[in-house]
Amino acid sequence: MLKSIDERIADLTRTILEAAQADAEKINAEARRQESEILKRGELQAKQLYAEILEKARREAEFRKEEKLAEITVKARVEAYERREQLLESVFSQVQDRLANVPEEPNYSEALMGLVREAIGQLQSKNVVLKFDAKSRKIISEEHLKKLSSELGIQIEIGENLSEETGVVAMDEKGHRSFENTLERRLERQMERLRSKVFEILIGEIA
Repeated sequence: MLKSIDERIADLTRTILEAAQADAEKINAEARRQESEILKRGELQAKQLYAEILEKARREAEFRKEEKLAEITVKARVEAYERREQLLESVFSQVQDRLANVPEEPNYSEALMGLVREAIGQLQSKNVVLKFDAKSRKIISEEHLKKLSSELGIQIEIGENLSEETGVVAMDEKGHRSFENTLERRLERQMERLRSKVFEILIGEIA
């Protein structure tokens, strides 16, 4: 039995609608698939970006840590050096203050003659003027100086007293050359050599 025009139009309309529905579902499925892939790629990129940010932050923190550590290390070394210098200056200052009383020591007379001999030897002059501090001048005798003059084959004169330092200064007769062999100058000359040894002793006492 033949279908009427209306039935055939209805069948055709249904077929078109079903095809359109199928296409729509296919399009939706493809869209969902693409959306899922985009989300996955986005999630992966987000994770990668997050990891990169974390790594950058870690490197920055490590750099700042090392920079801070280096800064602290330098500061500690500077402070240790300054403290070391303060300790050494304190010790040498105390020694300087005590030098004026050395002539009162029992064996100073013998030591003074050693200072005189060394000063004359360094000066290398046939006519020598010796200057002493007041305490040392009282200790050394004319007899000692005459004996030393004869022994060394030189002319020795006594000059004016030293006003500040302790020991002896030897000068040629014209005052062109001199050699300071005072206790203060000897300490200055030996200070660099003594610094490390003194510091070792100080550290031992502190420890």
